[in-house]
Amino acid sequence: MAQEVTNYNRFWMLLHEARALLVEDKEEVKREMVFNATHGRTDSLKELTQEEYDGLCEALERGMKRPYRPYNPMKKARSGVLHRMQLLGVNTADWNAVDRFCLNKRIAGKRFCRLSEEELQAVYVKCLMIRKKRDGENENKCRIIKQSEYGKTEV
Repeated sequence: MAQEVTNYNRFWMLLHEARALLVEDKEEVKREMVFNATHGRTDSLKELTQEEYDGLCEALERGMKRPYRPYNPMKKARSGVLHRMQLLGVNTADWNAVDRFCLNKRIAGKRFCRLSEEELQAVYVKCLMIRKKRDGENENKCRIIKQSEYGKTEV
């Protein structure tokens, strides 16, 4: 039989979330689950058909009472931008403050929730640059103060 499923990330993620990987013999847990899902045909993930694999993963989801959430690049981009805003001192718990920051024409010119993935990447870079510039200014001030402590004042 030709191998139909080539990526088993969904299965292992669900198994991990179900806390089944806390057991010492992970392979034994996997073999038993695959054996049950195929009604005794095989105990190898590599020999599963796509339908059997989907059924196995759906059974794990039902057991956890949580749907499978695929990777969402927008979620990751939003999270990264919010983290960078936090480092700049924006209160990210207050959506009005986040929107005020993003509405600035030099940042994005629109509300945070309306930003596309490309715009989020641009805002991320702008936040990096603002922080870099701000840290550079603080570094220069610290250097001048430290030098003045030793009697050397260079501006």
